Amino acid sequence: MKYVWIGLVVVAAVAGYLYFGAREEPAPVSVADEEITAPDVVEGAGEAGDDAAADMQDEAEAAGQAMQDAADAAADTAGDAMDAAGDAADAAGDAASDAVDSATETATDAADATADAIDEAQDTATGSTLEQLNAMEDPTVEELSALIEDADIDPMERAAIEASLEQARDDPDMISQVVEQIRTALSN
Repeated sequence: MKYVWIGLVVVAAVAGYLYFGAREEPAPVSVADEEITAPDVVEGAGEAGDDAAADMQDEAEAAGQAMQDAADAAADTAGDAMDAAGDAADAAGDAASDAVDSATETATDAADATADAIDEAQDTATGSTLEQLNAMEDPTVEELSALIEDADIDPMERAAIEASLEQARDDPDMISQVVEQIRTALSN
């Protein structure tokens, strides 16, 4: 577009010169055998100016079209690159989200399985301790101490049972009360 304006300015300058310069009738100039008048020179210059202006306008239009084609191609390439980058980012985001979901689900399943195994082990241990207690006939203080040593009993209840066992060492009639105290603790 810039070249079109330049071409128009040149055409306007030549036309202005021809119009204002051709108002006076110049005197004939003689060159060798031929007589050339100023209007002939001006007319020849005008035609040459018109041809040059037309050529410049054609070249300017061709250059403008080439620039427009290059800009369109660059815009298309940039658009394609942006689309490809957007698609890649979307795919990466989806993959990361899927990986996080999968890891979370696996961790949750593992935690649930571990909790179930712990509960089952505690139930088995408590059940077996209670079964051992029920299977004892006339237990001694030492047997009861060994039994509660590995049992799953609340620490405060354990301390109370151990204190009762110390008293039962001196008074063997208290052993039946300690056995009931242990049963209650194991049932909780």
